[in-house]
Amino acid sequence: MPTMWKPEGVLATIKQIVEQPSCGELIIIDNSETDTSMFDVFHTEFPKVVYINEGKNTYVNPAWNKGAQLAKFDKLCFVNDDVETDWDILNKMDYEGIISEDRGMIGPNESCWKGLNASPGVYPVTNRDNCYGCLFFIHKNSYVPIPDDLLVHYGDDWLFTKSGKQNYGINAWPMSGESEQTSGLTQFDTVKLVDAHIWNNKYK
Repeated sequence: MPTMWKPEGVLATIKQIVEQPSCGELIIIDNSETDTSMFDVFHTEFPKVVYINEGKNTYVNPAWNKGAQLAKFDKLCFVNDDVETDWDILNKMDYEGIISEDRGMIGPNESCWKGLNASPGVYPVTNRDNCYGCLFFIHKNSYVPIPDDLLVHYGDDWLFTKSGKQNYGINAWPMSGESEQTSGLTQFDTVKLVDAHIWNNKYK
């Protein structure tokens, strides 16, 4: 979880995630310049948390790369700090059970964000939905490190296309968050333009 501690509910989300039996650890990549003394509580109250203080904004894709590299478990979940959902669904629908090294990314489709009627479950896809950058699962052996020059955008496109494995979509797991609401109003317009130029001219 990369974070700059802007969403009001991020600490509650951290608590909900680490309380899940399927969570072995939660790696937090702190991209802010926050005084980290308050986060000493993680080591006692949240022993599953691995807290990495970058001291500056290293951006999303490099944070994903670092999290994947540091992870001591093979089944990975990447999540934005503003995603709100019922994490108990992880256990009810056994999403952990479908993460394997012969599969690529597994991410939510629009039914999860827009309340569309759909049958719960996971299904193979050929096109990436818009929401994979907010939350997705992938086996560590399927994770192909994102190039260093892509900072915020196109990391999910890279992973979706470069693993060479079948990707999957998730139906009917209700979730919400600021990312879903502001996806077309990015706060990083300059970075977005640079990322788009690099992706379209170098990696696409």
